[in-house]
Amino acid sequence: MFALLIAVLLAGDVSARIERIEKAMYAPCCYQESVRTHRSETALEMKAEIARLVAEGKSDQEIFDIYKQRYGQRIMMEPEGQAKAVAVLVPVLFGILGVLVVAYFVRRWRAAPSPAAAPAGNLPDLDADDF
Repeated sequence: MFALLIAVLLAGDVSARIERIEKAMYAPCCYQESVRTHRSETALEMKAEIARLVAEGKSDQEIFDIYKQRYGQRIMMEPEGQAKAVAVLVPVLFGILGVLVVAYFVRRWRAAPSPAAAPAGNLPDLDADDF
């Protein structure tokens, strides 16, 4: 009974691990959905291979490395290393730049003198020859 309970718990842990790995990679046929949700033949083959690699005792990183070697860094749903830093930093920098541009134009708009109505007597008299 105790051995059965342990087997069920381990099976649940293994299936959760397989699911996590499948969700971490794009399906290489279109790079739009994860392997977990995609229904292409390639994604189904990857699912079977991932389950086999987990059963063989490969670590998550070893499995990711196999697929990165085969398909390149693009296979990963989330960028790693320097690409991850760029993916986080670029939106932050553009946000700061946007705030500075808006602040500049608001300050310029508030500092501009308001146009006053010109008094009627200060306009020069124009003749028909002036046109």
